[in-house]
Amino acid sequence: MTTKDKETGKDSYTIKTSKTKKGELRTEIIYAPYKVIQDSQIIATGTTSSDGEFRIENLRKGTYEIQIDINRFLRADTLIELNEKRTRIEIELDDKHLWRYLDSTQLAKFPYNKEIAERDIQNGEVKILSAGLQLLSDNDLDSVTIKYGFKYFPVAGCIVDSYQDKAMEDYNSVVYEYLDKLNGQHWRENLKADIKTLYLSLGKKNER
Repeated sequence: MTTKDKETGKDSYTIKTSKTKKGELRTEIIYAPYKVIQDSQIIATGTTSSDGEFRIENLRKGTYEIQIDINRFLRADTLIELNEKRTRIEIELDDKHLWRYLDSTQLAKFPYNKEIAERDIQNGEVKILSAGLQLLSDNDLDSVTIKYGFKYFPVAGCIVDSYQDKAMEDYNSVVYEYLDKLNGQHWRENLKADIKTLYLSLGKKNER
């Protein structure tokens, strides 16, 4: 950002907007609406290019407020100081609102929550939702878990989205509370020991 564009000799201002999430997603903001405000007066408004850039010419040195708001979810509201030395400003939009919205939308579609867990328990279908690589077969796992009154039920692979993680946590919290009452204090430690014993015994059989 500068008051004098070195190539054209024109006063100019440029900003680029983009968003990232944990290095997994990078999306250039396409056609973001913006406002430039000085002394409570809107001096420029418009929409960025498809690269998320916009340019304003003939700006003087001073303090400007930049507002960008995309569908209420991706937003920025910041003050910048315009001077001769600054040639470019980049703003990373706050995407927390967007991700909360996406997570809540997906969560509503995911068929597991606390109410479903209570219903499953009442219907005698007690299960703990699981994700990731399963080292034992369903039948082998069931042979251990059945004596504790439940079965493992895989609902996701090794990569679990945040909305799935939240739904599984809510569902399983109800089931764990039920199993705590059913099996007593130390059942989880006993379960882990039983599964480990079974895993080792199956490994020895395979070595023969």
